[in-house]
Amino acid sequence: MSIEVSNSLIVGQTNTPLDARCRIDTLDDVSAIPNPFIGQVFYCIATAKLYVVKTLKNKTIGVFDVPNAQVNSYELITTPGGVGTVITKFRLARPYFDASVHLVVQSSTMNDFSTTVTLIDTENVAADRAKVLAFTGTEFVVCPNDGLGGIFSGQTVLVDLSEVTTETLIRYKWTSATGESDWYSTFFPSSGEAYVANMAAATGGGSAEQVYGANIVISPIAPVDAPDGVIYIYSTNEAVYNIDALDVVTEQPVSPADGTVWITED
Repeated sequence: MSIEVSNSLIVGQTNTPLDARCRIDTLDDVSAIPNPFIGQVFYCIATAKLYVVKTLKNKTIGVFDVPNAQVNSYELITTPGGVGTVITKFRLARPYFDASVHLVVQSSTMNDFSTTVTLIDTENVAADRAKVLAFTGTEFVVCPNDGLGGIFSGQTVLVDLSEVTTETLIRYKWTSATGESDWYSTFFPSSGEAYVANMAAATGGGSAEQVYGANIVISPIAPVDAPDGVIYIYSTNEAVYNIDALDVVTEQPVSPADGTVWITED
């Protein structure tokens, strides 16, 4: 039922909101907001931030199950001064691994990450893969079950972190069949990393040099007599190298049957 007034309403005491639902002490009080509505904006004193109600759920009141009577989800309003675009995506760049890679993202309120919450684990949680979009060069696709293969190298990755409603420290790492990267850190919400993660695995080894082409992997161990500026390559298919932007040196230190060649950068 609507009530029409001919002029403004004024509260009779100071520091008292006209609508009691628009201010709460802590985020633990969200579930107690009476008669909430989708699109409702409320202020939390403990965090000094504004939030907007996104969805509602049923609430048991006495013996009755009342529909849409409790806040189900809400989001932090990140635009200064009021309601606006809410940042829900975390932007990364996929590192230059040949092997399929998966992503682990954790949040923490501790500077030393002594306690963490795992937000994304694409290798072990199917639902998390649905939250990760990767660019193929022409379109964004959902993270495949077997991870982000070589086609995604260096491409943009968008991670849905809409469940994070307050500013938090973030760390993330990439994992593959041969090992995993170091932890990289930032905070959320932010624009994400400013570089492509090193392709050298922290555990599992591998050269950190970038190469171009197909059907090739980097040998974990370079020959001790390798000349300066020469990269040691092992080909998974000795008959097909397809190494663009690189010159293959004709001298071969071992039998061609072993699939090894010397190459130098152009």
